[in-house]
Amino acid sequence: MKNQVKWGLALIALGLTIALSMLLFPAGFPFLLVYSVPLLALGAGLILFRNREEKIDEVESTDQRRIKR
Repeated sequence: MKNQVKWGLALIALGLTIALSMLLFPAGFPFLLVYSVPLLALGAGLILFRNREEKIDEVESTDQRRIKR
C-alpha cells in the first residue's frame, strides 16, 4: 500500500470520527465539524490522485532522454 493511500485513509478516518462524534454528541464542540470536511476532502484527494506523481516523473524522464540525444 502506498504512502498516499495510508495517509488518505487516516485522514478520512479522522474526519469521519470527528463528524460522527459531533453528530452523536452535539453539545460538545460543534465547531469541530468545520475541520471534518477538509480532512475528508484531503484524504479523498490523496487517494484519487496517488498515481499522478509517477506519470509526471515518467514524462520528465522521457523529456530528458530527448534532450540528451
